[in-house]
Amino acid sequence: MKTKCLFYCIICFTIGILIFSMIYGVFFDNGMLKLDKNFTYSYDQNAIFGKGGLPDIPPYVGSKDFCQDKKFILIKQNPSHIKDDMYDSYEEILYKKGLGYTYFWIIEKESGTVKGPLLRNEFEEAVKDYGVSIKLANKFSREIKQ
Repeated sequence: MKTKCLFYCIICFTIGILIFSMIYGVFFDNGMLKLDKNFTYSYDQNAIFGKGGLPDIPPYVGSKDFCQDKKFILIKQNPSHIKDDMYDSYEEILYKKGLGYTYFWIIEKESGTVKGPLLRNEFEEAVKDYGVSIKLANKFSREIKQ
């Protein structure tokens, strides 16, 4: 009787661990949020990473500093005053006003095209030029751009 009870306890415990692992793996993917097939947001590093040679958007991109639809991701970035050795891309990115200002980015999901960093007026023009939906542009303006 004790052996049978112990066996059921071990089975239940094992199933519980498996279920927990599956849920944890699905909802808490090591601080990463997949935005689409090419881009991932890192909660730990406050950055957006491109896959397969696509450009990264270095910190600081807050977890509420972007919104998206099926075609585009619109991003607000406040690059850090302090360059982080981890991000070589700082050297490659032309920040027109230098670090410490707010910049904007547009990612076209299908092609993986990244446009940025843009100043506010350049961003507003690019939103029109790329044909970003009015619904997404308005949502970004209300919730993020300020």
